[in-house]
Amino acid sequence: MPSRLKADLSALGASALLAFLAVGCVGGIPVYAPCEDGVDCEAPATGCYEVLISRSDGTEAAGTFCSLDCVSNDDCPPGGTCLALAGDPDGRFICMSLCAETAHCYEGLRCTSVDGLSGADICLP
Repeated sequence: MPSRLKADLSALGASALLAFLAVGCVGGIPVYAPCEDGVDCEAPATGCYEVLISRSDGTEAAGTFCSLDCVSNDDCPPGGTCLALAGDPDGRFICMSLCAETAHCYEGLRCTSVDGLSGADICLP
C-alpha cells in the first residue's frame, strides 16, 4: 500500500493529499502526464504522484501524474516548477507543469491559478 502524506500545496493554499505510488520508472509516460503506477513513468520521473486537492473555488479534484522530487526549479524538466507541499512531514517538493491554459496540460489535468507564482499557473487534476 502506498504511503500517504497529508499536505497542502503551499502556493495554492488548498488542502492536498499526496501519495508516492512507486519508484523505479521505466515506462513510456512522460513527466507531468497522468499515470497509474510509477513504473509507467519514464525518466527523469521518480514516480507516479496522487494529489487530492480542494481549490479556493470550493471544487475538489483527484488525479495522478508522473513527477520527481526537487529542491529548486533547476531540478525540474523543461516547462516545470518546483513547489513545496506544506504539511508534508518529509517537507517534500515536487515538480509541477507550468501552463497558460488548460490546452497546455495533459488530458485529465487543468490549468490552475496559484498564489505566489507571478504570471504562471500549474496543471493539476
